[in-house]
Amino acid sequence: MKEITSLEEMRCIELEIMKKVHQFCTDNNLQYFLSYGTLIGAIRHNGFIPWDDDIDILMPRPEYEKFCKLFCQFGKDVNLAIVNDSTVPQFKGAFSKVIDTRTSLEELSFKDSDPIGVFIDVFPLDGVAANSFIRRVHYFICKFFCLCLLLKKERKWRKNIVKVMLKCMLSLVSYDFIIKMLKKLIKLKDYEDSEYVTCFVDPYHAVYKKSDFSPELHQFEDSEFRIPSGYDAILRGSYGDYMTLPPIEKRIPHHISNTYWK
Repeated sequence: MKEITSLEEMRCIELEIMKKVHQFCTDNNLQYFLSYGTLIGAIRHNGFIPWDDDIDILMPRPEYEKFCKLFCQFGKDVNLAIVNDSTVPQFKGAFSKVIDTRTSLEELSFKDSDPIGVFIDVFPLDGVAANSFIRRVHYFICKFFCLCLLLKKERKWRKNIVKVMLKCMLSLVSYDFIIKMLKKLIKLKDYEDSEYVTCFVDPYHAVYKKSDFSPELHQFEDSEFRIPSGYDAILRGSYGDYMTLPPIEKRIPHHISNTYWK
């Protein structure tokens, strides 16, 4: 196998994945939005953040579930595959990845528990209650189950005594039980009937107005992809002043991994 050692080569593969996902979503009338650091990159740099090494997209829950069902055959024809807990038993999470099947990638935190390739992340966008207290309770419970999944999958042991104790207790519970409960909890509020939305598996306790997720095209490297029309409110809700560059010491890739062409 040939190792992929440069950030530029990794980005090139990810960008090609994104182009094919965009094509598939356009052909099948499925909605998606660039999100998180990828959205910042689009707005601030018209492409990747200079030190970033991944692509993230959000999909409304109804579109996300259609995407997961329909993408497999398309993916086979273009060297891509969708990875989630339904397609790859070793992968446990309430979101999906689209991978380039010609590559092999090992996320260092999880090692052989994620037998995947170079990827982009696809996160579901779910409805939440209008009442802020109910939203917070709902979000806290879902984040607890997300933490349980992370700790159960993670091979290294943390120094935090609470997390160590929780990891010990989780040894008595199956992955399937945790992911089943998490999926039920995430979808308690119907997306179509919701005024507010969130992504339960992201690291931010950010709630957005669904009306901010109206699609428009925006330049990203040599292509155009969809971004939410309310991107300013969305990004400020998660990052604050997202147009200001972070300190130099924080300008580092976040997904360092052992990556190869097969």
